[in-house]
Amino acid sequence: NGQTCIWAPSKMVLDAVDGPASGPRDAVALTHWFAAEMSAAELVIIGGDADPRAAAVGLRVRTLPATADSLT
Repeated sequence: NGQTCIWAPSKMVLDAVDGPASGPRDAVALTHWFAAEMSAAELVIIGGDADPRAAAVGLRVRTLPATADSLT
């Protein structure tokens, strides 16, 4: 539409009618909330902790390798 798109997650939270119940520093919980708001089919969290029972959408959690050497 010829308009500039601006990513403003804090504004999205403040403008939400049914905002997240989590605190502003709980990134994983905010990600769950946002995924549910966007009707995401699946949420993939890499290198974080997540409780699949708390997910409102499909959830996969992947751990990161212990060292950079294991990336090669």
